[in-house]
Amino acid sequence: MKLRLSPIDWAFLQAESPSNLAHVAGLWVFQLPKGYRKNFWQEFMRGLDDPQSVTPPFNYKVSKGIELPSWVDDPDLDLDNHVRFSALPKPGSADQLMQLVSRLHSRQLDRRRPLWECYLIEGLEGRRVAMYMKVHHAMFDGGSAMEYLTRSLSDKTGERARRAVWQPMWSWREAPESNTGLLKSLTKASAGLVDQVRALPELSSVLAREGLEALNLVGGKAEVPFKAPKTRLGSAITPDRRFGVRTFSLSRIKELGRRTGSTINDVVLAMCAGALRDYFLQIGELPRKPLTAWVPVSLRSSGKQEAGNQVAVMVCSLATDSESAEERLEAIKSSIQGAKDRLKGQSRKTVETHTQLLSGAIVALQKLGIADRIAPAANVVISNVPGPREPKYLNGAQLVEQFPVSMIIDGQALNITVLSHDDRLDFGLLSCPVAVPDPQQLADLLDSALQSLENAQP
Repeated sequence: MKLRLSPIDWAFLQAESPSNLAHVAGLWVFQLPKGYRKNFWQEFMRGLDDPQSVTPPFNYKVSKGIELPSWVDDPDLDLDNHVRFSALPKPGSADQLMQLVSRLHSRQLDRRRPLWECYLIEGLEGRRVAMYMKVHHAMFDGGSAMEYLTRSLSDKTGERARRAVWQPMWSWREAPESNTGLLKSLTKASAGLVDQVRALPELSSVLAREGLEALNLVGGKAEVPFKAPKTRLGSAITPDRRFGVRTFSLSRIKELGRRTGSTINDVVLAMCAGALRDYFLQIGELPRKPLTAWVPVSLRSSGKQEAGNQVAVMVCSLATDSESAEERLEAIKSSIQGAKDRLKGQSRKTVETHTQLLSGAIVALQKLGIADRIAPAANVVISNVPGPREPKYLNGAQLVEQFPVSMIIDGQALNITVLSHDDRLDFGLLSCPVAVPDPQQLADLLDSALQSLENAQP
């Protein structure tokens, strides 16, 4: 089997270096059932350790040679290279768990093998266990990764897992490519070229508009890339990673949204803006211009379980130049609405091509080693990934925390990703210690940012 990489998936592979690691991960914490006395992870792996049962994309590796990169089957897949046991010294604290995750996330995936690893962790205090799983961003975006995890869990406490997340029971892609002849390949390539040509006039208009806005020759509600202020977040990064977390009640966020006429995403952005403003004030480095956020938007069709990356991006002002939490929220809502309006006015092909051009520009900057010397595309990536609204279980153990561990690059040394499940919003903050030595300090500031937003309302 051979499956061609999409341009965005290819860009994630090309942008990777020993310091710009291109994998993303999830940390899932489970509460053991009352009275449980067995070794949870050994019991979990019973019957799931056959490498022949590993299914796409988890049995795919990147092809070698001069041909265009593709996913190909790995006939020598060894599950011991991908699934590993780990333990904290009992009773393992949350800080120790985050330190372990930081170390694991600082290691590059081996391209000679399928691009994923899973660590089954025991020894946590409070009779809990954890799973840390990382995959290359060329395999999954946040939405598809969440879909794969969710479908490996159960809605009931008494059900035993018959499949692991690396053994999905649905197709990875609807129509895998096959090498069935030159005519078919040419026909498909021609069809793609026609779509690109049809999108050119609209794309040219979009790029021209962004260029005029970047030069301040015309105004607009939406922000444009590469106009963010220079801050320590725009530094070149090292391979080291640091990880911080925070959890909030989803009901609390929804109530604030109801009172202010805001979406959950609006409130999340405003919380991050408030925390970032306070952080930069504390270190005496708040820029006069407002910070901007790179906000991914899913293009995935509802109900389709597909891997790969199907995302567009919006650039949003975080209004960090404003002292008022209420004014920041309103400015963020206006900025994000302007970005949404711009996307709504474009065809999907134009959006996809525009995203590919931005991805290509970022790859070029990484390859040239100058991403930290120019204005960044945005100061920080902030992503909100929806998850299941009901409790989930793994062999009777309830999922109680799920923290996203994303990726950072030169010029964007901080990533804030949020996952929702049940009545929780779990924030995962990933940084390079050169820029943000302790992301937990920033994560803790989210509390006061949310409180300020609530206090600003009548």
